[in-house]
Amino acid sequence: MLQNMRDLAKSWVFKSLMILLVVSFGIWGIGDMFRGNPQQRTVAKIGGVKVSVQELEHNFQMSLPEARRVFGPDLTMQQARQVGVLDRTLNVLIEHSLFDQEAKRLGLDVDDKSILTQLTTQPQFRDKEGKFNTELWKRVLAQNGLTERSFISEERKTSARRLVINAVLANTRTPQIVLDNLYRARGQKRILEVLTLDHSSVTNIPSADEKVLKDYYQQHTDQFTAPEYRAITIAKFSVADLTKDISVNDEELKTAYEARKTDLTTPDQRDLLQVVVQDEAKAKAIAVAAKANNDLSAAAKANGATAIALDRVDEKSILPELYTTVFAMDKGQISNSVHSPLGWHVVQVKNIYAGGAPSLDEVKAKLREQLQQEKSGDVIARTTNNIDDELAAGHALEDIADSMKLRLIKIPALDATGLTPAGKAPEELPAKENVLRAAYEQNSGDTSQMIEDGKGDYIIVRTDEITPTQARPFEIVKDKIAAAWKAEEQ
Repeated sequence: MLQNMRDLAKSWVFKSLMILLVVSFGIWGIGDMFRGNPQQRTVAKIGGVKVSVQELEHNFQMSLPEARRVFGPDLTMQQARQVGVLDRTLNVLIEHSLFDQEAKRLGLDVDDKSILTQLTTQPQFRDKEGKFNTELWKRVLAQNGLTERSFISEERKTSARRLVINAVLANTRTPQIVLDNLYRARGQKRILEVLTLDHSSVTNIPSADEKVLKDYYQQHTDQFTAPEYRAITIAKFSVADLTKDISVNDEELKTAYEARKTDLTTPDQRDLLQVVVQDEAKAKAIAVAAKANNDLSAAAKANGATAIALDRVDEKSILPELYTTVFAMDKGQISNSVHSPLGWHVVQVKNIYAGGAPSLDEVKAKLREQLQQEKSGDVIARTTNNIDDELAAGHALEDIADSMKLRLIKIPALDATGLTPAGKAPEELPAKENVLRAAYEQNSGDTSQMIEDGKGDYIIVRTDEITPTQARPFEIVKDKIAAAWKAEEQ
């Protein structure tokens, strides 16, 4: 079928159709497929919600500590992918999105006050007097890389999901027949006596003559049949060799900087020292003492509280009630007491980081790397498209390899498991599973599509010849026949 498609590709009807498609795609625009940020590409779409590569990778890395507790501390990211941690992470993101969308459809939501009220009831966050220990909670947040706002936002989603789950599971009863069978299965016991007789212990078996062996061979030919073998040719090219000479000049860097300046801009940030208490009078006393000595830590300690450092806080990670006050203060300034759902806050600004776009020199290295990756993608796409065009035009794989500097690997015979007639693996067989699948899915003379081997190389597989399955000659497998006959007699 593939060969027929290539023959069709030479006709004027096919060429006219391709010209029409090229024009259409040119109108719609496909440049973003190659120029866009790979981290923003979508790996899953659930309803109207998209999961990007960047979001999946972030959650994958967050799940590694849990995976290492199960598989061992030496588990690498590559090993985690192989054992299914990445797939499990994607499934969790999809499940969470489904629950979030259902909660939104049902109008289920939990306000900040309810979340904070529930938090204050947790015994692990209470001090000896039974009061909510804000400082301990802050430390837990910092250890887990969370801010107050991000914690509340995530907890609201979790609570809404829990409402959906509880609605599904409420008032469900396990059928009595299931309970009875489960009880019997767990309660029953068996007492067994096992007698084992090994075949090899029977030694008084006479040797078989040639006629007996030939008869056995005729009756069990399927046991001594050679598998189907295929002769294949693999054409391979290395992405590293293809892209090693790619460079980015200063003019390209400058153009990219101007085009991406908005994305590079950072918001204003503050390093803070913060005290949170539940009593307004106590907060006011701390503020007065801190301003008198310009030392919030000492004032907090003197009043039985602890000041917690918050680094690089911006408008998205600070509580809304604190934003206006904190971002109007100068370095070293101490605030009055400010109320929020978490209590009464006193804040000192330790450092100020002005936002804005970085200079070209500051991001030059990062920009250069991004542009090199984008150029590499263009070169790879262009090369693979050229190879596909050559194959579609009916050119021989050997000719394409000569003109495009591809390396050829020829394997005279290979079975479906990747072994030669001698029962050994060939000296070189890249991307074994993909190559075997391609070689055994196509007819003799057919050539596969481009295959990525996962190591930065691309390969093409041509099935040169097919040797069908057939019985091995009696003389070659005579010893195996004798062994099989003896085992059956025993």
